[in-house]
Amino acid sequence: MNSGENTINRQFVDAMEAIIKSVQEDYGDLTGCSLVTISTNPKIFSNGMDLLNIKDEKELGTLFEDAGKLLSKLVSVGMPTIAMVDGHAFAAGFYMVISHDYVIMKKEKGYLCFNEMQFGAPVNEYNSVLAKAKMGTRNYHELYLEAKKINAEEAHRRGIVHIVASEKDIHKVTQEFAEKIADTNKDTKSYEMTKADIYKDVIHSLTKEPGINQYAIEKIFGYKSMLAKM
Repeated sequence: MNSGENTINRQFVDAMEAIIKSVQEDYGDLTGCSLVTISTNPKIFSNGMDLLNIKDEKELGTLFEDAGKLLSKLVSVGMPTIAMVDGHAFAAGFYMVISHDYVIMKKEKGYLCFNEMQFGAPVNEYNSVLAKAKMGTRNYHELYLEAKKINAEEAHRRGIVHIVASEKDIHKVTQEFAEKIADTNKDTKSYEMTKADIYKDVIHSLTKEPGINQYAIEKIFGYKSMLAKM
């Protein structure tokens, strides 16, 4: 990912989907492969939705639906997926992190945070189903309702991050882990079918419409309007 703060907008969703499609088409059989998502920004993995460039509530709703479909593809793709998090991931960026099978995070810098409650936005069903499947209800309860920022070590203690690595070593650690975990992918079709079964409820929730409830749209769009005035 190389678009500054990697905020999630139409261009971001299209680019990520194109990458996943390209990998599937170019390699065909993904047996023995793994997929790593990396940000070229050393401070930010993803800063959430690109709220400042959304024109109206309808566009926001459509973007949430399309982002949900992108996350479902990350959840269900037929190979191990790894998020190398070497900076902050907030709100939708945090959901993107946990859509991967494995998370490797830099020890020295970076926070994970669901900050929506700071401006009073309720959780969406598809986000909730995904997060509870990936981190458990208790973790999600605390992190969402308290809008708590957690670093790599706390995220590791909570079982959200799988490996904590130093800034100096994170690229090497990620490459070695990606190569190792790729060996578990003995048959890409079986891998895909198994993930589809494990995350059946998540995939259904991420792809159904509408992707976000109207009250959440109103609160988020209100926050966007406040940001625009700052």
